[in-house]
Amino acid sequence: MARWLGLGTDSNSSTGGTNLDAAGAYPPTITDPTFFVPVTDGSGNVDGNTSVRDRDNEVRGVRGLAAPQSFAADPTAAFACRAYPEVLRKVLPTWFSSNPTNTGTAPAAITSKFSATTGQVPRAVTGKLVREGQQDDFIGAAVDTVELNFPVDQEGDMTVALKPLYTRPLATASSAVPSYTGFDNVYLLRDLVVTKGATPVTIPCVAGFGMTFDNGLISEFRSRYCAGACVESRVSAIDSVTRKLWWPSQNKLGRARFTGRIDFGSPQPTWELERLFAEGDKLVATFTGGANVPATTPVSNEVMRVTIYSRVITDGGAEPLQSFEQDQVSSYQFGAYLDSSNKDVEVEFVGQAAVPNP
Repeated sequence: MARWLGLGTDSNSSTGGTNLDAAGAYPPTITDPTFFVPVTDGSGNVDGNTSVRDRDNEVRGVRGLAAPQSFAADPTAAFACRAYPEVLRKVLPTWFSSNPTNTGTAPAAITSKFSATTGQVPRAVTGKLVREGQQDDFIGAAVDTVELNFPVDQEGDMTVALKPLYTRPLATASSAVPSYTGFDNVYLLRDLVVTKGATPVTIPCVAGFGMTFDNGLISEFRSRYCAGACVESRVSAIDSVTRKLWWPSQNKLGRARFTGRIDFGSPQPTWELERLFAEGDKLVATFTGGANVPATTPVSNEVMRVTIYSRVITDGGAEPLQSFEQDQVSSYQFGAYLDSSNKDVEVEFVGQAAVPNP
């Protein structure tokens, strides 16, 4: 059965992605992907989110309404999957919209570190979503949000929201054959170590963890649409009337926000004091893959490390008083804020090869 989602790097990623005019074809032709995502059942979707302009306020001498006219599209794409290292190495660098700083030399493991860009130009991906007889292509897709959740009793999972510059449903599906080599392991809470403080101290008995990377993509219409640009025309097969649809010319990065959640199986009075006084502290979450990277010398684990330079607790605390049939647990929400050197969040990937430029 032809049902899959594949992603690729947009050929104009470094300049914000390919829009309809830059593609130079209607509809644009994109290369078949070579990277496929094992999407969670019921989560993969692409939507043009078209808007129309109605004429309901016109008086035409009859009680009926004139038909609305197509106006503009604000496309989105989204998917959910388990927290596979391969998918995180694809989408998080695109979220950061910057090239990595690489350290290490083969055959040793390579560490690729990403910090958020200081500009407003996002990196972009392309994609194809195949649902039997329908294929939805999209181009110029910036990563809007990446939500990660690591419950105590399940595998880690993630939800990714994208903002393409153009999408089009096609009646002929790609003949690409999905491959999922290397998708054996998932990041788990079981293999997570969280430390806090400039001199790292391991936080004991973490019972749940979550993170949300929010790029704050600008939604303002004037910032994304340009007069006379990226306008698609189609002669209707129904009434032979020419319809037009206005697509965004660009995406722009807004204020990046990183938020998180940490759960405990007991009350945490020290964390409660930090919450009351909005104290900032460094926090590092290190996720270790399920298997060693065999081609490195010395043999190394595959790792994702998230460093929050100034973590401030924003909400949460111990649960209300419980009867003895239940345990007293606690949960805290926090945000990442700039430290004295203007750093907030960095992500490092350790593996056999460097992470390519997004």
